[in-house]
Amino acid sequence: MDGMIVMAVLVGLAMIGGLATLFVALVLPSFRGAGGGWKRLAERHRAAAPPDGREFPGETVRVGAVNYKNCITVRVCPAGLYLAPGSNPFVRRLAPLLIPWSEIRSSHPTRLFWKSAHVLTVGDTGTVTVFDEVMKAAKGHLESRT
Repeated sequence: MDGMIVMAVLVGLAMIGGLATLFVALVLPSFRGAGGGWKRLAERHRAAAPPDGREFPGETVRVGAVNYKNCITVRVCPAGLYLAPGSNPFVRRLAPLLIPWSEIRSSHPTRLFWKSAHVLTVGDTGTVTVFDEVMKAAKGHLESRT
């Protein structure tokens, strides 16, 4: 009987270890930007320095399928849409982005955390979803390029 208890405990520990490994392998890379497309965007649109513009600190954005809730600084400026990580340990290692307005191919309305938002298609690289307040600030920049 004692041997069965020991075996059950060992099997349980092995299952917990397996689930923890699965979590680390599949979920954590998404928080670091590997799963949502931030890395792909950074390869083409890495920002050298923060530009001047209207700032939205602690903003929620979605890049690809990954949500970055209340931890991204967004700036709307003449050069483009700037996205930079805040101090959250899951995002602070992400490269800041400056997406030129000319790279935003389309926009369509959606909802993000029950609020009105827009999905922006960035060239052939990916998508960025921002709340309506950011889109209202960007409207003039997006209209002036067409």
